[in-house]
Amino acid sequence: MTDLSTRAGRLSYLLRSGFVGMTTLRHLPRRERRQVRRAFLALKARAAVAAVLFPERPAARQQVLGLQLTSADSYLDFDYLFEEMFIRRPYDVLPPSDEPMTVVDCGANIGMATAFFVRQFPAATVIAFEPDPLTFDQLRRNVEANGMSQVELHPVALGRENTLGTLADPNHIMNSQRQHVLANGSAPGGPGAVEIRKLSEILGDRRVDLLKLDVEGAELDILRDLESSGSLERVQNIVAEVDHEPKSPDGHMPEFLKMLERNGFSYQVDTLERRLVELGVRQQLLVRAYR
Repeated sequence: MTDLSTRAGRLSYLLRSGFVGMTTLRHLPRRERRQVRRAFLALKARAAVAAVLFPERPAARQQVLGLQLTSADSYLDFDYLFEEMFIRRPYDVLPPSDEPMTVVDCGANIGMATAFFVRQFPAATVIAFEPDPLTFDQLRRNVEANGMSQVELHPVALGRENTLGTLADPNHIMNSQRQHVLANGSAPGGPGAVEIRKLSEILGDRRVDLLKLDVEGAELDILRDLESSGSLERVQNIVAEVDHEPKSPDGHMPEFLKMLERNGFSYQVDTLERRLVELGVRQQLLVRAYR
């Protein structure tokens, strides 16, 4: 793994990810390939300058693909997020459409995936969840700055029960993409305390065309709530990032897949790693489930 704490490591990462990104770009639809390539290269150039001169400086406000996006994370983190959403496109499971639909973005972060969904589905209602108050403020500002009036925002975490939890990194030492919530029944108003809600109660009887889950370990509890409430019957497609821990008693990948099967989903599993990992080592997987 590349050491991003050194200048050489950061530049090496940018070169390698730039090569992979340019290769992947060839698979994008021709109508948007040139625009995305231009944004990708401009962002790589800004990230390279930052990697040399000010690696810890936040990306702050960036303009990409006509969007004004604010981030408190570094240029490298912002670059990674853009590449994941607009180049690798793990959530690109439905063709672009002008028809009304509902997309649920669980773990919206600053709104990069939210922006992707709005571009793909201009008539969709996008319901976005982000529990970290600092990151939620950036998400809200990004939605407002880009006129995404069809986005419905919720500053809560999601789980199997309505309760309280605590941010694992309340002081924001890590980048925002690694933030997660501990469902420990924290006292209201305590350091890092956040509200945890049942997604089924927020959705009601709405049909969901696409459910995105990037919730750092809470994906199984969210699916349990949707299954027990009957809401899962109204979900058509799911894309979930799942940490698979093959030797851990806490690993929930087998149960996650069984739940999809008994609720009528077919699925495909891909790795989010750029290389094969050693046997028995924790692995980031992408599960795409469909009816």
